[in-house]
Amino acid sequence: MKNAVIIFLFLSSALWADSTLVSPSFYFTYGNYSSKDLSKSYAFYNTSGITKNYFLTVNYDNLLISGKDWNYLQQTFLASNYLNFFPFGVKLTYAHLKGDYSYTPYPYTYSDYTNLYNLDLFYYKNLYYLGFSFTYLHAKGNLNINGLTQQNSSQLTLRFEKIISNDLFLSIKPSYSQISDGRKLYSLSGKFHYLLSSQLLLKAGGMIGKRAYYFDSDLLTIYNQDYTQTSLYFGQLEYSVSSSIKLISSYQRTKFQNYSINYFILGIKSNFFF
Repeated sequence: MKNAVIIFLFLSSALWADSTLVSPSFYFTYGNYSSKDLSKSYAFYNTSGITKNYFLTVNYDNLLISGKDWNYLQQTFLASNYLNFFPFGVKLTYAHLKGDYSYTPYPYTYSDYTNLYNLDLFYYKNLYYLGFSFTYLHAKGNLNINGLTQQNSSQLTLRFEKIISNDLFLSIKPSYSQISDGRKLYSLSGKFHYLLSSQLLLKAGGMIGKRAYYFDSDLLTIYNQDYTQTSLYFGQLEYSVSSSIKLISSYQRTKFQNYSINYFILGIKSNFFF
């Protein structure tokens, strides 16, 4: 899925002191809800290596969710700054989300807004990545069926990762979230990357526990639902067409308190040096 790869940023920066990295990618996501709703998302990312130690990622995501009598359009604007002080890394991310709801039987609309701020710190030593991420989120609008109009979320996520071999990478990330409505949520995420061949990479993993308004600082993905998320699992294949182009396909299933979603993702990612 949408991936700002820490390993790539750490290990490649020394290779292009006199070069500029440009890494655009595009993803289409189709969502099938158990409630019979459908979603379509078009997302564009671009990571630029401004210097060998500074990377800027920008993202625009256009998400449309359609129900029987309504539509919800959410647009995401995100900027993430990565500073490489090997063996330390610092990432600062800001995101703004704007949602527009329309009820189709008669003219009725409303809008909601979300602002997100994230600090991600990590440290590399002896093939381990250790660190933590803190996210603060503020949402304003008609957020749920009970008429809630504002919500704040504070999220702390720890990082324990290891490069097992040239072919295998493991990641475990426990997380705690405190929501302003009183929810205190704990979850555990895990994943692995396994190189099946020189051209084919498998990624798989999932989440157990509970979380809401969750931000993944690696994928730069926001689960911007007020309902509590209770599980997730995914599988992904990345095929390297060349040293510069990757084709990506992924399946993800996630459950919330009142519904579940199957996501199907197709993407293309590129890396160019100038």
